[in-house]
Amino acid sequence: MWAAALINSIPFFVCRNSLALSSLKMALHGQKVPAYVHLTSASPTNKPTNEPAHARIAGACIELASCSWHDCIKPIGRIRQNAMLVRGMSVMGMGLGLTQHRLLATKRCFTTALEGQLSGKVGVVTGASSGIGLAVSRALAADGMRVIMVARNQLKLQAAAESIPGAISMPCDVVNRSATHTLIDKVIQQYEKVDVLANCAGVMYFTLLRNLHYQEWEDTIDVNCKGVVNMSGAVLPKMVTARSGHIINISSDAAKQLFPALAVYNASKAFVNIFSKSLRAECVGTGIRVTDVQPGDTATDLIMRNTDTEAAGKVGVDIGSVVGVGFERASILDPSDIASAVLYAIKCPGHVGIHEILIEPRDQMFGDPTQMGITPDGMYGPGATGPDPKQ
Repeated sequence: MWAAALINSIPFFVCRNSLALSSLKMALHGQKVPAYVHLTSASPTNKPTNEPAHARIAGACIELASCSWHDCIKPIGRIRQNAMLVRGMSVMGMGLGLTQHRLLATKRCFTTALEGQLSGKVGVVTGASSGIGLAVSRALAADGMRVIMVARNQLKLQAAAESIPGAISMPCDVVNRSATHTLIDKVIQQYEKVDVLANCAGVMYFTLLRNLHYQEWEDTIDVNCKGVVNMSGAVLPKMVTARSGHIINISSDAAKQLFPALAVYNASKAFVNIFSKSLRAECVGTGIRVTDVQPGDTATDLIMRNTDTEAAGKVGVDIGSVVGVGFERASILDPSDIASAVLYAIKCPGHVGIHEILIEPRDQMFGDPTQMGITPDGMYGPGATGPDPKQ
């Protein structure tokens, strides 16, 4: 016969033999729901095979790697690695024809693994009301972590937190050092620890220095630099005492190469990169890991509040639009792509340190910005009296 468990509301079916598989096909015929399907042989010594039935069984069948029922922890690990993040379960109709011992062992493995690898851990995510911060919050919560979502905009943050089961919203301006310490103290008081800090808060303004957008410069330095330092400083003593913890800093590929009309932003992300390296060096031997994630072009609302229309025009971005509008698929990342990289770094074995991750769209353009045709005639203004630099 066959058995089913619900994995994030997606049925997971295990078939004892081909007859059971045929019966399952008939039962699911015409239903437009996704399902995992696994066909195992009668003998535990033989390797099972998977049924690649896809749409014939259900709308989006996801295959599992081969596994043996006498080693029932392996199927769960491969579900997690190859299929999707899993959390929560419900068992129905356990008619596998397995021995009672194997059946109970299988149920135990499902119950343990489906709670999520990060179950019991506490994470604080800044910039969590949108973009990468929101995506990271979703990914951590989906894997069982208690997620504290942090952002300046209280209403927007509350709405974002309500979309993630179990997430907690705690408004805070990361530029305010005393506020960040109060925040972390509150988290420690309520949850006793902070296992992960993900510094995702950030701003990006395309602006030419000669246009003197002072407030945008200050906002960039405050949020991108001071915010990371303030939050790291607030949580670090707690992690040192616990001899455990992981600080994730979201910098940018702009930390590695120059992008036009982003002088202050480039510098702010280079700061985060060097700060992360320095912090990691200080944390050697403490049990704390530090990871610098460097995203390329990602579909976020980072440029919504830009005001330098000249700079935006010269680099071809639309103020008020999501980054990457009109881009080809291979030229833009989704926030969830960055979240997957963060999750990868966190879930590595404790002795492994993923110190840097540079993640860009496959076809993202890069190179010397002076060769991109952005240098305008009269760049130095009509009042320039020096010799023509092109001569």
